[in-house]
Amino acid sequence: MGLRRIKSQDGPDLILWGSSTLTSTLLEHGLADEDRTPARTFELVSTKAFPSGIILNAYKVAGPLKTG
Repeated sequence: MGLRRIKSQDGPDLILWGSSTLTSTLLEHGLADEDRTPARTFELVSTKAFPSGIILNAYKVAGPLKTG
């Protein structure tokens, strides 16, 4: 099932959760829509490593994006 075909259909928004590799690929091919929320800084709340090698990080919003 191709992502372009899925995006061309009516339906709810698609949300990508937790894949920096997939996000980069979608951006590269013009398939990621911009989110209109303001950029923010996040603070790491917790980290959990699983035996499979997966790492789960939880973040909270820490304020507006710091630049410069």
